[in-house]
Amino acid sequence: MRVHVRSVLSIASVLGGKEHNIDADDGAAVEDVIDFLIKKHGEPLKELLLRNDDPMELLPYVKIYVNGRGLDFLNGLETGLRDGDDVMLMPQISGG
Repeated sequence: MRVHVRSVLSIASVLGGKEHNIDADDGAAVEDVIDFLIKKHGEPLKELLLRNDDPMELLPYVKIYVNGRGLDFLNGLETGLRDGDDVMLMPQISGG
């Protein structure tokens, strides 16, 4: 299946662009996509996203959305993906 991954700011910089299509196994979850991206882009991406890698735990200021819904409202990193899903990776943005 194919998953569309979008990112912004420092994450996009490490990934080498804002949008990517990833071929994932059927039944893959968000954590599988993150694992794939970290294996491909290495330690700089891992440092931007993860507090721990075993078990995988996001840094508190990193937000991930699947089809516009935050992981907090889904099944976290175990959220299953389907062909054509859109995964957005972003550091929390604030300002005022």
